[in-house]
Amino acid sequence: MADRGNFSSKLGFIMAAAGSAVGLGNIWKFPYEAGQNGGAAFLLVYILLTFLLCYPIMVGEIAIGRSAGSDAYGSYKKLGGKGWGILGLYGILCGIMILSFYNVVAGWAFGYFLEISFGDLLNHADYGSFFKSYVLDFWDNLIFSACFMALTAFIVLKGFKKELKQLLNYDA
Repeated sequence: MADRGNFSSKLGFIMAAAGSAVGLGNIWKFPYEAGQNGGAAFLLVYILLTFLLCYPIMVGEIAIGRSAGSDAYGSYKKLGGKGWGILGLYGILCGIMILSFYNVVAGWAFGYFLEISFGDLLNHADYGSFFKSYVLDFWDNLIFSACFMALTAFIVLKGFKKELKQLLNYDA
């Protein structure tokens, strides 16, 4: 069996789990939903459901992965039988679909960053119409999304801790 990568610290695991759990929905749409659906009351229900549903599922997934010592498909197949392996494949497919959405949104953000830094976005009177024409530009979206995916792949291949050390020039 191939050597599996492990987190070198608890902080690294917590940061990866938080980044995975937070997601774009919590950053992008959460403030709008909270404001439209009662503010503090919505926040209380959200936190309650997070601890009642999301936390137990996360702990269960971690326990399954540690117990089987394999990927999602292999873990479910090893612990539950061949039929359960399909559930692991479903989890992998969901991850791929989420990544495709994140990639497009990150490409937009990267393009916006370039437009603000080197373009004339701040000179536009109507940002809404700029965004509409921007998201319809197939080639710009393809290029910016490809750049984001390449950067993500590079960081994953090299290892985040090593990149952080080089970026910040210190021993983490």
